Amino acid sequence: LPDPGSPKGLRDRALLAVLFGGGLRRSEAAALRVGDVRRTRAGTMYLTLRATKGKRDAEQAIPPWAATSVDSLLEARRADGAAPGDFLFV
Repeated sequence: LPDPGSPKGLRDRALLAVLFGGGLRRSEAAALRVGDVRRTRAGTMYLTLRATKGKRDAEQAIPPWAATSVDSLLEARRADGAAPGDFLFV
């Protein structure tokens, strides 16, 4: 597993969690923006997928174990000054 102690390891762990936990294609994961990640009041994390294979936007829920990795990455990206329109995985 990637080391979550380094920025690259944090990114790689979140990327693997999104790909496996959400069942995303590589292109869908690569196109994710910081603003495409949201949580419901119940705590479920959703990813907004832009221009999927079906040529339309979609929402994909991810399991709690994957959401933990994405939360860590989001926290680091926002600390680096990432805006909602910036890519999630850089």
